[in-house]
Amino acid sequence: MVARTPGIRVLRGVGVTGLIAGPELIAGIPQVVGVLAHDVAVRADLVVDATGRRSAVPMLVQAIGGGRPPENRSESGFVYYARHFRSATAGDRPAATAALLSHFDSVSVLILPATTTPGW
Repeated sequence: MVARTPGIRVLRGVGVTGLIAGPELIAGIPQVVGVLAHDVAVRADLVVDATGRRSAVPMLVQAIGGGRPPENRSESGFVYYARHFRSATAGDRPAATAALLSHFDSVSVLILPATTTPGW
């Protein structure tokens, strides 16, 4: 849905190496106006970090002169592992041969089929 919304560009699988700070400080705080991805400046009105608990964003904010953002963490008792697979031919996806959600004694397996968009 987001990808079909005018004015929004979704970049998946793009490694961010830095933040771009705007020229002005607001109350002494640098303002993020984009990211550096594959040595390319990508300017944006909004940048969403969806990398989870091990996000590099706090260090990237410090690198542009900002303070470390506050973090709220709590242990949930859940652990997840992820595996990503890609077919040999772009755009092909193997047929699902099992239920997308399977429950076992103390473990659940969730399969999330996806397609990839070549380039960005």
